[in-house]
Amino acid sequence: MRARRREFTAQFYRGNRLRFALAALSTLLMALLNLALAWLLQQMLDSVSGVPGAMGLTELALLSAAAVALVPAVKALELCSKPQFLRRAMEQYRCFAFQRLTQKSIAAFGTENTALYLSALSNDAATIEKSWLETQFDLILNAVSFAGALAMMLAYSPAMTLISCAFFLLPAGAALAAGGRAERAEARVSERSSAFVAALKDCLSGFPVMKSFKAEAAICGLFAGSCGEMERAKCEKRRLMTVIGTLAGAAGVTAQLGTFLAGAWLALSGRGITPGVLIVFIDLTASIINPIRQLPEQLAARRAAAALIDRLAAALGENVRDEGGGLVGRLERGIELEGLSFSYGPGGEALSGLDFRFEAGRSYAVVGASGSGKSTLLALLMAGHGADYLCGENGAGLSGGEKQRVSIARSLLKRSQVLLVDEATAALDPAAAFQVSSAILGLEGMTRIVVTHDLEPGLLGRYDCILAMKGGRIAEYGSFAELMERRGCFYSLFTLSR
Repeated sequence: MRARRREFTAQFYRGNRLRFALAALSTLLMALLNLALAWLLQQMLDSVSGVPGAMGLTELALLSAAAVALVPAVKALELCSKPQFLRRAMEQYRCFAFQRLTQKSIAAFGTENTALYLSALSNDAATIEKSWLETQFDLILNAVSFAGALAMMLAYSPAMTLISCAFFLLPAGAALAAGGRAERAEARVSERSSAFVAALKDCLSGFPVMKSFKAEAAICGLFAGSCGEMERAKCEKRRLMTVIGTLAGAAGVTAQLGTFLAGAWLALSGRGITPGVLIVFIDLTASIINPIRQLPEQLAARRAAAALIDRLAAALGENVRDEGGGLVGRLERGIELEGLSFSYGPGGEALSGLDFRFEAGRSYAVVGASGSGKSTLLALLMAGHGADYLCGENGAGLSGGEKQRVSIARSLLKRSQVLLVDEATAALDPAAAFQVSSAILGLEGMTRIVVTHDLEPGLLGRYDCILAMKGGRIAEYGSFAELMERRGCFYSLFTLSR
């Protein structure tokens, strides 16, 4: 599972390492700058207090000006790197996941719940961006702040540092006790969010059924139930985080006050603790307590994000198979079609006493056909809007004729061996209908079976064979000229259509 996860997390840094390095550098510099400001504060207090060896006001003023100038410079570096890193990281992650999704087999994809992928590429991706990508910079900031603060405290007073470390046990204990609960809360929110997306998708996809059966109240109840469960999980997480924050805050305040009292005692005892050192210890204590308090929550968030990545990687790693052909602009030739018989209908009843079989690569018109059981596979290119036109959900932005042309294009690009067309021109004007029918007849290397009620002599004469159906059976077949000479079923149909 970790190997699969690495495939996905590698997308965050592919061609993006320089931006990450600059963003990490800005975070590192900001942590060091905060420590430098704490040291500068200590120097100022000792200078004002008249401590021997303290810096002069001129030097302190120059250092303060330099610090003030560095803050916007570091923030500018962060502004130029971190947002761009996050943008490209999430773009590549989503595109890689979607590319892997397109490799799944049609049969496998048809049996899966697509809500998993909708959630993974929307809600889960937002969680991963915050809990995985952004948290890594917080971890860098806290690690540098913790190590730097501890080093400065040891340099100032090892004795006072040991006393302070005893007080740090309080926030550390509170943080460790909350770590497991925070992770479980994150997992519940993710689970409920995925369930909500699934429910929303089902409600929207079943909209026609809902309206047909007047089930608006029931659907609203299902939606409200799923929405409520998700919001309750989020509410529970917020309450837990508030409790954890309160406990950790109380422990942190206790540690800071304890450190201050211990430092005051050492200062009054003449143990080398100056007012500046005492105040900077309080400041540095916060730089140690905050990482201790935030670390369990940050690690829990990263583990929850890792679980989301693992779930998507596992789903995309199953039932992958390359299917179909590319957009090649040509159709397969030399098709062999043997044994495809029209001798029996869907219920097994005899269609005709005629021993009729289709031959590969020829065109057939089926006239007089009606009822259920007719498959629709259409052929041609969609025209009018261009390749960048947004068709809308379920083709809402297309007319009926344009939808037919899209279906035609799909059939062609699939490179099918047999093209079965059911009333391809029903939604087209006469000129477009003639163009579509002519294009179908002009296809080569494909068996074309066209069910039509449009008895246009100019088109019917181009079919290799015409099958006239009556009462669900094949009454006769032959070329247009042969059937007209025979004056049978087809001749009657044709005469009535004039």
